[in-house]
Amino acid sequence: MSESILEAIVKHVVGGFSSQIRMLRDFDDAIEKLRNTIYTTQAQLLDAEDKHATTGDIALNHWVEKLKDAFNDAEDLLDLVSSTDLMTKMDKEVRIFFSCSKQLTFRLKMAQKVNAILERLNDIEIERLIFNIDLRKPPVMRSGDKEELVFGREDDKKAITKVLLDSEDNLSVIPIVGIRGVGKTLLAQLIFKDKNVENHFNLRLWVCLSVSDVFDVKLILKKMVEYLRQISLENPPMDELQSFVRENIAGKRYLLVLDGVCNEDQGEWLSLKKELMGGDRGSKILITTRSLLAGEIAGTTPPYVLKGLSEEQSWSLLCHVAFEEGREPLRPEVLEYGKEIVKICRGLPSMIKLMGNGLSAKRPDASSGIKTIEPFTESSTHCNFLPVLKRKECFAYCSLFPEDCIIDKMTLIKLWMAQGFIHSSNGNQHMEDVGDEYFMSLLRNSLFLEFKKDEWGNVLSCRMDDLIRDAAVFVAGTGSTIIDMKAEIINKRSRHFLFCSSLHSSRELLDQLLKAKKLRTFLLPTQYKGRLDKAIIDKLISRFKYLRVLDLHDSGIEMVPPSIGNLLLLRYLDLSGNEDINLLPISITRLLNLQTLKLSSCVNLKELPRDIWKLVNLRHLEIGGCKSLAHMPDGLGQLTRLQTLPLFVIGKGTASLGKTGGLSELMGLNNLRGELTILNLGHIKIDTSESNAANLESKGFLQAVRLQWEPIVGDVDPANDEALLETLRPHPNVALLGIEGYMGLNFPSWMKDDIFWCLPNLVAINISRCSKCQHLPSLSHLHCLKTLYVGELTSLEVIEERDHEPSRGNLVGGSGRQPASSAAPFSSLKELTLYKLPNLTGWRMRREGVAAKNQQFPLFLSFPCLSKLSIEHCPNLTSMPLFLNLEEDLKLTDVRRELLQQQSMMVKQTIATSLTSSTSIPSSSFPSFSTYSPFSKLKSLHIASIKDLDGMQWQSLRNLRSLVLITISNLVYLPDEIQYVTTLQHLKIVNCSNLMTLPEWMGNLMSLQKLEISQCPNLTSLPDEIYHLQKLIISDCPKLLERSHTETGVDWPKIAHISSLHIT
Repeated sequence: MSESILEAIVKHVVGGFSSQIRMLRDFDDAIEKLRNTIYTTQAQLLDAEDKHATTGDIALNHWVEKLKDAFNDAEDLLDLVSSTDLMTKMDKEVRIFFSCSKQLTFRLKMAQKVNAILERLNDIEIERLIFNIDLRKPPVMRSGDKEELVFGREDDKKAITKVLLDSEDNLSVIPIVGIRGVGKTLLAQLIFKDKNVENHFNLRLWVCLSVSDVFDVKLILKKMVEYLRQISLENPPMDELQSFVRENIAGKRYLLVLDGVCNEDQGEWLSLKKELMGGDRGSKILITTRSLLAGEIAGTTPPYVLKGLSEEQSWSLLCHVAFEEGREPLRPEVLEYGKEIVKICRGLPSMIKLMGNGLSAKRPDASSGIKTIEPFTESSTHCNFLPVLKRKECFAYCSLFPEDCIIDKMTLIKLWMAQGFIHSSNGNQHMEDVGDEYFMSLLRNSLFLEFKKDEWGNVLSCRMDDLIRDAAVFVAGTGSTIIDMKAEIINKRSRHFLFCSSLHSSRELLDQLLKAKKLRTFLLPTQYKGRLDKAIIDKLISRFKYLRVLDLHDSGIEMVPPSIGNLLLLRYLDLSGNEDINLLPISITRLLNLQTLKLSSCVNLKELPRDIWKLVNLRHLEIGGCKSLAHMPDGLGQLTRLQTLPLFVIGKGTASLGKTGGLSELMGLNNLRGELTILNLGHIKIDTSESNAANLESKGFLQAVRLQWEPIVGDVDPANDEALLETLRPHPNVALLGIEGYMGLNFPSWMKDDIFWCLPNLVAINISRCSKCQHLPSLSHLHCLKTLYVGELTSLEVIEERDHEPSRGNLVGGSGRQPASSAAPFSSLKELTLYKLPNLTGWRMRREGVAAKNQQFPLFLSFPCLSKLSIEHCPNLTSMPLFLNLEEDLKLTDVRRELLQQQSMMVKQTIATSLTSSTSIPSSSFPSFSTYSPFSKLKSLHIASIKDLDGMQWQSLRNLRSLVLITISNLVYLPDEIQYVTTLQHLKIVNCSNLMTLPEWMGNLMSLQKLEISQCPNLTSLPDEIYHLQKLIISDCPKLLERSHTETGVDWPKIAHISSLHIT
């Protein structure tokens, strides 16, 4: 008896182990099967959502939601398995922690979950079959199909039909381009069924490309055969398809309509046209597409861009859809609702029909759905963006940004990456570049509105039109939610949240939020400034183990909890703006999937985690504004995927938690992009291995490099700085170069004669606090240079530019571009600043070779594009090259009046010399002196800390808008010539202690709108006829204050009419 019991127990135990062993043995196969199933599920989701959007099938919607949940759970599981596998490979402690038995236990648990999800997906598929949920592609167009209601397309139809019937070219392609919902397919149907078109062509074919179809020659041929034979084919051989199509089009003038084309690959088009060349002359292909680029690539005629209906046409269509017999409603409230619908729909017929169906003359409250029904329910306004599920989710994810929110482009791309929405078809292409393509595709198709660009023309940020954002909300469905104070119920199935409400304000709201256990995104609004206590943060981290995005910026965090390391799937962590964070927990280095770590403006953060090298997937380490960082961690250089590292701090020695990372950490970080500032270069001694370790010359993606030496008290070694800077040569692609605090006597060789070849793409240069430098390198032949700042070079006496063609020198990695020897010096320079150069006496042009022979004329060619010039605290500067084309702003502070006089003198002398010399330049090339007036285009003039205004050519200031005079010590009266500056709109006078009165002719300055006067103690009165002023500001002028009192002041009648008065 006991033997039987024992035998039964053994059999049960062994049987259990056997099933588990089989499960473990088949684990890898199950994982692969799940991956394949997910791939299939993506296509099913795409077609199902597309069909639901057009049919509104409730059963289909319920099934889609279940499939979405299963799909997302499967993704979570696969990511968790991958993350755990990565951890076991990365860290010895983790391998010990995951002992053999524990690893088996984990794999068994995961195997059970994988099988459960596979069964769940199988059940969902069975449910689809039981409930007859049809995912078949939309039917092709047939000549007998019922016609839809059409308004306002007669002119479009005639224009395209004319092209189809008139041309006898051999296989023309006519593209119809327009956004989703504008009626491209309907217009093509009208043309397809037109009697004239039917009689003109011997054969007509209609091929509808589903949103999930990849443009493929075989697929199109297959659909053509299916149309002709009216049967469905499984997987016919290519040669049979080719043969059938050739036989049927041979010698016939045919019309092929390709509806819903997404292809932007010219090679694919050429392959397709090759298969379709057997028809008679006059054969045509008519395509509909949302992509202008696709239309341009395919078309043999310019794309016909289909626009929306007029407001009148839209109203007529809505009336026919929504009201009996197409008559306007009698009830005012319904009429008002209808008019609002027409405005929202913006001429899109499909949207008008969808929204019109929800509007009934008998139910005035039917307009409640006005702002939820959208024209983008099919997939997209750009055919190459949303047909792929992941790209569709990129658009849907934008629903998390509130109305009128400014969306930072790179932040959005990083969020897309964190969710796994971005995939590169080319293994060599960075995800960020793919994301940029997605973003620009949305922008080009008006889903984003451009908001801001940087100095190089790159889009930095955008916003979404309210209508487009509503479309994103519709596409996102229950998956994304913005939670604010109005929220009453939070859908626990949501995966993405933007939390606009205070987490402290509603315990019920917080409890509901915590029920969404499968949350992937927790975002705070961009402008959020609040305080999250530790208990709430602990709850967020412990509850949401599937988070990919956690945003806690500006939330008053003092300490990041060690439990952060349990968020194994986290890819995006934003802790920026938390000023009280001093250190990060070492557990943060367990986040092996982390791609983006944002720590910007954590001003008290002292150091980064010592084991940061474990974050093998980190791509963006944002530490700008971390002023307290003392050093970089050892091992940072192992993060070779790193693209963003705005700051690199050279430490003095060993830090408290480990070794200090030196300059050699930069050696292999050759994927860095954007800006890189290296601080504390003075800590590096040239006789160490650090001296040439940065390898900046290999970092071809960097746009800006700033090299900074910290201020040092005591003796410095100029030779050390010179040798170090020689090794820090940037890549030729660099556009901005900054050198600050450098204590060498001379600049490196790559900044001297060879700078044109070494750094040909420089757009901006900043040289400051280089107090021992006596000479600047020659920069005049940098033809891309737009901005130049030179400041606090106390030893600089002369700036000397050599006007000659630079020698090629050692060209390494340069553009290969030849300098234009005939181009003007500084041919592209737009902004020049000279600041605190106390010993600078002049800026000279030394001419050599051919230039020396014509030295009278090149003076006019200096700074031909200069728009802004600022010269401050350069008390000994008396000569400058001419800046005749200065247009925007001239600021002169603490300079000698001889500088102004010199400009006029040079013009006169140069013209006189040129006209009398035996030069080949005809005299007709020299206009009158007034044309060459140095400031005739100037709009803003700021003069400060100058004794008087003698030497200023006021009569030439024909376009001046703003004049600021500060601390002009000898100014008693305004120069009479200013009365002829009739374009002046703003006049500001500050700290002119000897100024006694303002002239009556100020009343003749008809354009003057704003007058500011401060710290002028001896100014006694205002002019009488300043009728045109709109704003007057007077401060610290006691005599004027007394005369300007409201109602009682002597000068009050003069200023009572001014709309904006500020007198203190």
